[in-house]
Amino acid sequence: MDFNRNSEQILIDLGVVSEAALADARTEAATKNERVLDVLRRRLNLEEIDLYRSLAQQRGMTFTDGDDVLSHLNTDLFRRFSRTFLDLSRVIPVSEEDSTLTVVTDDPDARTDQMERLTPKHRIVCLLVTPTDFRRIWSALDLTVKGSRFVAEHGVSVGSTEKPDTSGKDLLGKDSNKHISPYLVSVYEAILLDAVSEKASDIHIEQYENRVRIRLRVDGDLHDLPQYQLSAREIRGVINVIKLRAELNIAEHRLPQGGRSRLQLGDTSYDLRIQTQPSLHGENAIIRLLPQTGRAMTIAELGMSSAIGSRYQRLLDNPAGLVLVVGPTGLWWSGSSFPCVRPGDACWWGSRVRPNPGCRSCSLRPYRVIPR
Repeated sequence: MDFNRNSEQILIDLGVVSEAALADARTEAATKNERVLDVLRRRLNLEEIDLYRSLAQQRGMTFTDGDDVLSHLNTDLFRRFSRTFLDLSRVIPVSEEDSTLTVVTDDPDARTDQMERLTPKHRIVCLLVTPTDFRRIWSALDLTVKGSRFVAEHGVSVGSTEKPDTSGKDLLGKDSNKHISPYLVSVYEAILLDAVSEKASDIHIEQYENRVRIRLRVDGDLHDLPQYQLSAREIRGVINVIKLRAELNIAEHRLPQGGRSRLQLGDTSYDLRIQTQPSLHGENAIIRLLPQTGRAMTIAELGMSSAIGSRYQRLLDNPAGLVLVVGPTGLWWSGSSFPCVRPGDACWWGSRVRPNPGCRSCSLRPYRVIPR
């Protein structure tokens, strides 16, 4: 790799940032103990994937997607090296083939000379990923370590088809208010990270008789997350972690509950709307992710088809009238209505949300009663 030009100089050469802006970013990075590249990306509001793909091209590196790395991840390599060393070097070993060791990094200026000294018989190939994918890969490897420890402590194998445990015991330790299994917390946070990375609007955690299903809703369609092969015992613990974060009653398993929590990932804050629903084989959970961007979405960003969007815009252009946005509670009515506001019209525009405080929306099969 060519280390003559670092990523900061490349951005200057590309005309992305000026010398003055770079100096200000360096000052802020030193004050907040951040990387200069992270500060520049936040200040300039640059797309993460586009930025790192361009930097990889300029540095002569190969840019790769986190999903491709996760599909052939060698978890044993993670245990060979000190976590402190990997964290400081900003590299993660992900695969090994013959005499080639492949590592990933989110730092275009990362050096691999120390890794080469630790593995003299291997040729190091360094791939560049985005910071979000770097965290996803680290979380996935971290889960394997904590998961093996969890299995040893609880005697449960991953993917077990054990029957639901009705003893009332949870997986949060003897005193659930004071101790939470780090493995279960890591699983939950990894799921959230995957959802944010895929720009999902919802997370669905569902329990069936012999399996657990975790899905993300992306652009209206549900997609499975096959990398989470959890047992029924483990997923009950994850749902308890979700309940604690949302300040719900973890002892209540027979009634639906709703709450909210927050997620801070980098510079973006997410409002998490959480709903738990009892079912025949255990509790299900649905988490809605609402990014708090500080700005209203445009009509084009709502995901409407061109035909519906044009009709909606025509209604908004009328000098008088009323537009009703209706639906079940929690479906982001206000977020869908804010694009109607135009700079000079805020004086006459208003919204009224009137949900039924005594109802909670859920789907039930007729004539099927949840056993109590």
